[in-house]
Amino acid sequence: MTKNLIQRIITTSIGIPLVICLLVLLPQFNFLGFSILAFIAAILGTRELERLIIKKNTFFSFLPPLLIVFTYLQLLLDINLPLTDFYLVFLLLIFFSKEIFLGEKDNFKTVISAIGNSLIMVFYPSFLITYVIRILALNSINLPKTSALYFLFMLILVFSNDIFAYIWGMSLGKNSKKLIKVSPHKSLAGFIGGHISSIVISLALVYFFYPEIGYLMGTIMALFTSFTANVGDLVESTLKRSTSVKDSGSIVPGRGGVLDSIDSIIFSTPFFYLFLVLTSL
Repeated sequence: MTKNLIQRIITTSIGIPLVICLLVLLPQFNFLGFSILAFIAAILGTRELERLIIKKNTFFSFLPPLLIVFTYLQLLLDINLPLTDFYLVFLLLIFFSKEIFLGEKDNFKTVISAIGNSLIMVFYPSFLITYVIRILALNSINLPKTSALYFLFMLILVFSNDIFAYIWGMSLGKNSKKLIKVSPHKSLAGFIGGHISSIVISLALVYFFYPEIGYLMGTIMALFTSFTANVGDLVESTLKRSTSVKDSGSIVPGRGGVLDSIDSIIFSTPFFYLFLVLTSL
């Protein structure tokens, strides 16, 4: 057993119980404990991304994670003002405006690429993480269980896709077509097997624990969650490949950086949030 695999097992053994405890045992103040964890992940992830795309850390990397704070306050206090939207527009104005002054250094030749980097930093991971907060704030809609239990449902789908894609890929991947060049270890067998396994697990969860979701919506959720989880993983691989970096960081033993650990989850959350809202109608 390799050192990396041992570290992954230890990290998973600690991380998953910690997440479950924060979600199930500490729901106070709209899951403040988990929201703080999400905010910290956004800060660390944004700084990792900044090091990847501009090779250094600046003050601006602390601004996008505040989207999580504004989303949390808006939902906790039930404020009618769209604080998150206002701050998002303000944030974009800041990033665009700074190029008016910084662009002079090279006669504005790299302004478009610099703005593109800024947009990536706003969107990934901070804006995507806001949907975690939005899911946890869904207790007021017409669903019989707490929002934490539905969020755990999504996490199970993401992890099951990851685990079974690996198993199917190891079993049949050697004789299967490689899925995509940016991630040569991913095979078509693993991709299809991960999706099928997620659907089976989703239907089992609907049957035993979540009958209110229904089999049709459970199948759709599994398909979209598996697909978006794969996209998230491939987006992260693409960013790392473009900068010739193996991991986004080293803060998470056995997994690399924060982005390496949450990429699959945060790309799935907006769609899962949408499906939960549709299910409650």
